[in-house]
Amino acid sequence: MTIKSVKMLLSAVIFFLSTISLIGITTYAWFIITNVNQTQLISQVSEIEAEYEFYRFKDSWHNGNDNPQLLEQVCINEDDDQCYEFIPNPTEMFDYTQAVAPGEKFSFAIKIVSLGNEAYLNLDLGRISSMNVPVDGIEIQTAFFYQISKVSYVIDEVEGLDQKDISPIIHYQQYFDGDDQTIYPLIHHVPMNIVVESQVMIIIYFDFCFDPTVTGTDTFGIPYENQNHLFNQSLLIEDIYMMINPSLN
Repeated sequence: MTIKSVKMLLSAVIFFLSTISLIGITTYAWFIITNVNQTQLISQVSEIEAEYEFYRFKDSWHNGNDNPQLLEQVCINEDDDQCYEFIPNPTEMFDYTQAVAPGEKFSFAIKIVSLGNEAYLNLDLGRISSMNVPVDGIEIQTAFFYQISKVSYVIDEVEGLDQKDISPIIHYQQYFDGDDQTIYPLIHHVPMNIVVESQVMIIIYFDFCFDPTVTGTDTFGIPYENQNHLFNQSLLIEDIYMMINPSLN
């Protein structure tokens, strides 16, 4: 048996074992938030039992979107602002044109169309790290937190009210720590079958926020007075893990 044949056999076995416990799983390499104007989105998508689309809220002032309504706020023209930009090919990059500053917020949306089967959706973040960190510096990721701002269902082309606090959905808001191996739960147990034998569109809105109150301390334990020690650092968020489970177990 050739080396190529062995690799193909191992790949088939791994895929089969994965599908026993999950309907689907996919990983997205996400984006870089930086103070040196290098923010990017890179995504690699694999097969999953749902259709999905990515949107980034275009916001020149980086205030985020406090009233998300994706269906009414999709960008029409390339130069539009205060609207959701559809990312047709998540494997391509996009760049912010301004640096990131404390107090700014970045809003995103994922639109998912279920296949009508009973299932529950989980989203997690992974491989969070900081770049250009001074030897004795505080990592910029510790000054960022993430949050779910809204979860809604679209039925008959009408987007419903926020469902993020409705059981069994569990959503999370927390800061990143300094461990790039940590998996951060974003939202779990989102039902995908609220209408029997019908395709349902789910929209999950989430934000990344640069907290201006987080400063950290230097090597002598003295608190920094501002965030100047974070300048030129980059926050790298490489993965979003999407899992669709057949049950809550």
